[in-house]
Amino acid sequence: MKILSLELATERAGVAFVDTDCPEGYLEETWEEARARHGELLPALDRLKRRGGWDWRELDLMVAGRGPGAFSGLRAGLLTVAFLAAPGGTPCRFVSSMEAAAKAWLGEQQQAQAMVIGDARRGHLWMGLVEADYGSPPCAWELIPGEQFAARRPTGLPLLSPHLDRILVLAGADAIGLNPTPEATARLAWQREKDRAPAEPAIPLYLHPPV
Repeated sequence: MKILSLELATERAGVAFVDTDCPEGYLEETWEEARARHGELLPALDRLKRRGGWDWRELDLMVAGRGPGAFSGLRAGLLTVAFLAAPGGTPCRFVSSMEAAAKAWLGEQQQAQAMVIGDARRGHLWMGLVEADYGSPPCAWELIPGEQFAARRPTGLPLLSPHLDRILVLAGADAIGLNPTPEATARLAWQREKDRAPAEPAIPLYLHPPV
């Protein structure tokens, strides 16, 4: 299966071509952009397409991460995938960026579960318990005041976050740095496509307290 994957949830972004039938069939373009605006997205897609020599019509699946993360980046990824997929009716999958990244990390570390947290601004955190099993239901993310995290943190589980410096201040907790990648996002989406799992909506997981 040939997959295009976009991952724009954080300032460190990437796009990738994945060919699941070919071990060497992986190409990636990555970049960093302040505030996750990701004006580099279209040039990166063009470079990726030239390197791979693929036509959009050859793709079997288009994928985008839906967060949690920066709203501008998430919206850009979701809209771009929908736009590219529309002419040929290419199937799309949208999955949680941080859930995909955590599942990949858990597999590498041979662990079963991890708590994933991030800075939701205005003194709040988003958090979710992620399981290594790719067949598990999508993670149920929630928003909590930062001062409540210590009492809510499960004992003995690794703590993963894309916001290490801010997490230390808000939650008083040590964490392992983890950023989403287009490869991890593609892997989770591909597995759910194979399993014919219910589709997640093309809506950003934008977890922030109301103004």
